Amino acid sequence: MKINTEKITAIIVTFNRLELFKQVLESVQKQTVKVGQIIVVNNGSSDGTSEWLANQSNILVVNQENVGSSGGQHRGINTAYEMGADWIWTMDDDVAPKINCLEEFIKNIDNEKSIVGAKKIVIQDKSIPQCDTMKLNLTNPLKGIWKELIPHTKLAETEGTVLVEALTFECVMFNRLLVEKVGLPAYDFFIYGDDTEYFIRAYKSGFNQKLVLSAVLDRLLPFADFRLQFDWKHFYIIRNLIALDVLHGNLLVRFIRPFRTLVVWLRLSQNMENLKTVFKAFKAGYFYKL
Repeated sequence: MKINTEKITAIIVTFNRLELFKQVLESVQKQTVKVGQIIVVNNGSSDGTSEWLANQSNILVVNQENVGSSGGQHRGINTAYEMGADWIWTMDDDVAPKINCLEEFIKNIDNEKSIVGAKKIVIQDKSIPQCDTMKLNLTNPLKGIWKELIPHTKLAETEGTVLVEALTFECVMFNRLLVEKVGLPAYDFFIYGDDTEYFIRAYKSGFNQKLVLSAVLDRLLPFADFRLQFDWKHFYIIRNLIALDVLHGNLLVRFIRPFRTLVVWLRLSQNMENLKTVFKAFKAGYFYKL
C-alpha cells in the first residue's frame, strides 16, 4: 500500500522524564523515513520539560495537566486526527524506536485496517518482554484476560510478523479509519490497560493487528512488577482490569471475573489502606462506563 509519509503524525506523551524524552524525540527525528508532524503531549511536567520544549522548533506541543498516559494518548490522537493525519504513530517517553522502525512499519501495512506494532528490547539487559497479546480471553471467567502472549521463540526472530489481538501504545501505528470506527482511547484510565481496551475495540471492529519483528524499539526503562509494593497506581490497575471485563467480556466474564480479581488483590493487600483501595477500585471498575 502506498503511504504519503507527509500525512504520518508521531505522538509522544511525556511526564517528568526530560532526559529520556530527548532520546525518544531524537530517535523519531532521525528515522530513515521522515514523519510529516511530531506532536508532544506534555502532561504537566515540572522537571524542565516545558521550558525545554518552548525552545524547540518543528514540533507541535500540547500542554495539559497530568491525566496519565491514557489522557495523553487520548489528547494526542484526537489532535492528530483533527489536523488531518492519515496515519498516527504513538509512543511513550521511555521507548526509543530504532532508526528504521517507521520504514519497517510502512513495508508491512497492507491496507487502512492494518495496525502495526514494534518489538521491544529492554536496553538494560537486552531482554525481550512478552507484552503483546496473541489471544484474549473474553469468555472464560475463571482465567485472566490475557490468554496467550507472544512466545519468546517468536520474539527472538528478526523477520516476519506475528498476528495479535491486542497491541500496546508503546510504538504502534494505525490509520485514522480506526478513530472513525471506534473513537478515541479511554481518557480516564490514567495508567494500565488503556491500550488493551482500545485495541480490543479495534479487534472487534475487524482491524488486523500484527507485531513487526523487524521494527524494533529500545525500552529505556525496565518493566515494573506491580505486585511487589502497593502504591497509588493500584487503584487504576485494579479498576481498569475490572473495567475491561465489564466493557468487553461475555455475560459470565462481566459478572464473575471482577470478583475473581477482587479476591486476588485482597490476598495481596498488606494493610487496611490497601484493602480500602481494593474495594474502592472494585466498585469503580464494576460500574465503569466509557
